[in-house]
Amino acid sequence: MRRVLLSLVFAGATSLALAMVGGAPPASDAVARRVALIVGSRGNCCSGVALARDVVLTAAHCVTPGADYKLVEYDARHQPILRDVADIARHPQFELKALLAHRATADVALLKLAQPADLAPARLMPSPEPVAVGDRFLVAGYGVAVRGDGRTGGQVRAATLSATGQPGSLQIRLLDRPPPAPAGSAPVPGIRGHRSLCCLNR
Repeated sequence: MRRVLLSLVFAGATSLALAMVGGAPPASDAVARRVALIVGSRGNCCSGVALARDVVLTAAHCVTPGADYKLVEYDARHQPILRDVADIARHPQFELKALLAHRATADVALLKLAQPADLAPARLMPSPEPVAVGDRFLVAGYGVAVRGDGRTGGQVRAATLSATGQPGSLQIRLLDRPPPAPAGSAPVPGIRGHRSLCCLNR
């Protein structure tokens, strides 16, 4: 059964080693239209997911105070158009020091755009079950195809990743292959189909 759940956003600033990279294929138009590209005056860029045409969910570490942020749209000729961000609400429990120390923190923020953008809002749906090891997520974002090479970014790519480790309510670790089943055990039950749709990262 395919359930759609926006559960988290991984959005890594270019100055942090948090970005997901790799040569994933381009996302379908239905997925790509839900993903937003955010740029900052410090030279960082991140992905986010549209909750409304004028509201974007992203990572709080992508929109820290002290810089200006814009949403990037592309016209029919693929020329960038910058949209103003009117307001930013970071989760009150987000701690940048915890993030930099690789500890879990409430790394989410909402951006209110000055005007609606050409985005297709993602639907939020409650999940009847907690995330389990092996659950699969469709992950999409503007991540670079080659680490450190910004020229390979700028296109929404999508990949299916699997939950691993010890999934919790604040943090989920994902990897690009199903986690191995313990010796002598049955296959991991995460082959339940896509458990979630997460629009994320760079």
